[in-house]
Amino acid sequence: MDMAPMDTSGMKRRQTQTTIPASFSRREKPHGLKRVKASAQDAAPWRDALPDDDEDVNAGSVTDVDLCSSQEDAAAVVHTPQSSGRRGNAHSISSIDSQFQRLRHLHQLGAARNVYIGATHSRFEHCLGVAFLAEQMVQSIMSHQPYLPITRKDVLCIKIAGLCHDLGHGPFSHVFDGIFFKQLQQRGLVDPTFHWTHEKGSLDMFDHLLRDNEIQVEEYGLDERDLMFIKELIYGGSLPGTKERVGRPLPEQRFLYDFVNNAGSGLDVDKLDYFLRDAQQTGVKASCDVELLIQNAQFKQATNQSYMNLDVFSRR
Repeated sequence: MDMAPMDTSGMKRRQTQTTIPASFSRREKPHGLKRVKASAQDAAPWRDALPDDDEDVNAGSVTDVDLCSSQEDAAAVVHTPQSSGRRGNAHSISSIDSQFQRLRHLHQLGAARNVYIGATHSRFEHCLGVAFLAEQMVQSIMSHQPYLPITRKDVLCIKIAGLCHDLGHGPFSHVFDGIFFKQLQQRGLVDPTFHWTHEKGSLDMFDHLLRDNEIQVEEYGLDERDLMFIKELIYGGSLPGTKERVGRPLPEQRFLYDFVNNAGSGLDVDKLDYFLRDAQQTGVKASCDVELLIQNAQFKQATNQSYMNLDVFSRR
């Protein structure tokens, strides 16, 4: 009896989705992080199919492959062209294995990739780079100026802030909160008096990430005051609706806010990473010795001020 050939295309697609993450994972099953390691079936309702490379508008979706491919244990290693292996901790892995994955589909330079064809890098790798540079700079400062009041919790908060500082970006990155958002207001689709920035969006996304994934910060030795500190680091100072900084309010702690989003001079690890990364990806002839800047950075007393500023040219 003749039998119709079986359509195996769907089976192959499902098999590919399960084998791709496995082929890049470790042989032994990692332990811990049970809240983060939800199965693909549980995650399916809010994750769609892989978007086209040209469609930033699909950046709100996170695929099963995205979720599984980064799930490692507390000593996961990430490799980027800008460095050798970067080792992550449990707190950073629990943040990454979440809605954070949508940043994979947000192009760092928006529509600029239509001119600079190599500029296909995403906010995802940029955020990983900022977290790495933040940790490197803090460690360098601590080695050169051990008398500064920097605690292990401070280092952890700064690293998390670097990792999550761009969570709020919309499609095509700055095009969304610039030209696109203004056009929405001009067409009456958004209240003209409403002022929105991607930093505000990052604060909302950070709260949503913690809540939706049931991440208990107490498990990592943090408390509500530390969460406020992380959000202030992302925002670049006191949060909307507050007049003073709550996370680290003392004058001698003010310098801690300069690592990720330096509202004073603008010199921070966010700028260092995208200067290096964007130049490399676009082929623009620019030079920046980030490692040298970090090694020579220190905090100095600001003139006529009770706080210190970041200075990368003071050590010789």
